[in-house]
Amino acid sequence: MESFSDIVKGIAKFLSIHSQKTAIEPGYLAMQFNSVVSTKEVVMELWKKLGYKIIGRIPIGFRHSKLGFVDYLIIKEDNGLRDAPKIISFLSY
Repeated sequence: MESFSDIVKGIAKFLSIHSQKTAIEPGYLAMQFNSVVSTKEVVMELWKKLGYKIIGRIPIGFRHSKLGFVDYLIIKEDNGLRDAPKIISFLSY
């Protein structure tokens, strides 16, 4: 039997892949998340597996309840395209 954590990870992966495929239909060539909290290691592991790369960092941009101020990361997936003219952008915490 799968653990609750494994089920949540599976749902997150499904939704991530679905959002990437859905963005292609109207012509978006890349996806970018503008504020991913750097301490979310499990989330970052998923994004990296799906082809996202860290393209920027906002130092001490988020106040974590236990760790104090931590960095925000800006991540982007572009299927190898550079300077994609149409990018869908999200905020994430």
